[in-house]
Amino acid sequence: MKMGKRIHHRFDINDAKRELIEPLLTGQPGQRRSIAKDNQKFITAVIWILKTGFPWRDLPPDYGKWGMVHQRFIRLQRKGIWRKLFEIDIEWQ
Repeated sequence: MKMGKRIHHRFDINDAKRELIEPLLTGQPGQRRSIAKDNQKFITAVIWILKTGFPWRDLPPDYGKWGMVHQRFIRLQRKGIWRKLFEIDIEWQ
């Protein structure tokens, strides 16, 4: 049996979707804090958690350290960013 992408990668977002949501995310050039290394990977990790219902601790390691992803998720939630992101007309998978 030939193995392709690992099953958790079916939730990856493409570059076109990333470009639509990028302006709303933290870590942009010119902001006070450091630039987020990979917003696309972060968003995909959050989608994976929301779609699968798995606990944060079960986040596949190639999405990053689960604690850091969770912490950033909470920060964006407190700022109302998730509401804005999901108001954008995007098919999230």
